[in-house]
Amino acid sequence: MKTLLSVLIFSAILLIACNNPKEEKEAPPSEVPVAEPVNIVPASAMPSLAGLWELSSISDSKVNLAKLYPGQKPNLNFDLQGRAVRGSTTCNRFSCQVKIEGEKMNFGDPAMTKVACPGDGEKVFLEALKTINSYSIIDSNFLLLRADSVEIMRFSRKMK
Repeated sequence: MKTLLSVLIFSAILLIACNNPKEEKEAPPSEVPVAEPVNIVPASAMPSLAGLWELSSISDSKVNLAKLYPGQKPNLNFDLQGRAVRGSTTCNRFSCQVKIEGEKMNFGDPAMTKVACPGDGEKVFLEALKTINSYSIIDSNFLLLRADSVEIMRFSRKMK
């Protein structure tokens, strides 16, 4: 009987509390600050460099991309919080610091594994990477790396 009485009292208190509206006071119109419209693009709408990118074209290579990289293609994986990039030349793995300011981008000297690589693919890729000083992203799926205004490499986004 005591439990039933306790439940009834608790329910009555809860019911009274829920039905007792608090008066909300609105600030008079003269006290409400008026914000000027600002054109803000939400961060979620901006394409991100973060993630894995696979090479889809490289300029100034005298050999076709499939012949330069017969098995797999070089890739980049950006870690924006760590300001680093890791990747593969297809033969060796590497990592380096990356400096990004707006559309400007510069790669530091890479630390690499040291497997002997057949062909010129690794050399062509690393030499091209050294020349990069800007980038752009198209449709969130294509990364263009440029030397001044000349496109040097193009990558496509890869889902892990």
